[in-house]
Amino acid sequence: MKKNNSTELTHHFIETRNMLAQAEDQINSVASPIFNTSQQFQKTNQIYSGQKSNLQKSGFFLNGLADQHKFNIVIVYGSFFFFLMVVGFIVLRRLFYRNFYSDISIFITQNIFSLGYNDQQDL
Repeated sequence: MKKNNSTELTHHFIETRNMLAQAEDQINSVASPIFNTSQQFQKTNQIYSGQKSNLQKSGFFLNGLADQHKFNIVIVYGSFFFFLMVVGFIVLRRLFYRNFYSDISIFITQNIFSLGYNDQQDL
């Protein structure tokens, strides 16, 4: 009975050893694809990190361009309205006050030159 028990025990040990060897083979066969997949994930992560920094730089420059565009729009509209004001001034001056420059020159000659002349007489 002991011999039968011993052979049965040995048989179970051998069977367990064989099952452990099969499990080890299965683990080893799964380990290399998992390792390869892990390396691919790391490479993909590095690529995405690089792309993320490129996108952040692009976003920064794009925001700068958008701000510059808004500023340029303000400058263009401001210049256009200044031009319209100058044209309006010229048209209105020609319509309502034709002797603008001659009146200014008379005003300057009468007031400025006469002030200098009066100052010299006081001395």
